[in-house]
Amino acid sequence: MQTDPGRAVRLVGEQLDERAADPALRTEQDRMSDSQVIMGFTAEFLISVHGARWDWTVDASSPLGGRWVVTDFVHPMGRQTAPVDVPGLAHEAAAGGDPSLADVIDRAERLSMIRVFR
Repeated sequence: MQTDPGRAVRLVGEQLDERAADPALRTEQDRMSDSQVIMGFTAEFLISVHGARWDWTVDASSPLGGRWVVTDFVHPMGRQTAPVDVPGLAHEAAAGGDPSLADVIDRAERLSMIRVFR
């Protein structure tokens, strides 16, 4: 991931695509596993490529009173960025039956506001 993040995302994404080829055969365990892989790789990509980090944020809607987000992105033009609920994005992608790692990373980058161009 640290030497060639694009290649790492492609390789893991291809494996996820192969596993999701027949949604009828997917179990809840498969979706949970996909969610964990997507979460881990998305977070690692954001941390490695954009200088972000994990942080606990208070969230009254959570039964735990908070949630983990990836935050403190380094914007290329020095602008403010937004924290991203990577576990939520990963769960949503895996539960929706389309666990595209590249799409989740793309969405996370847009939500973080680190992009200079849309």
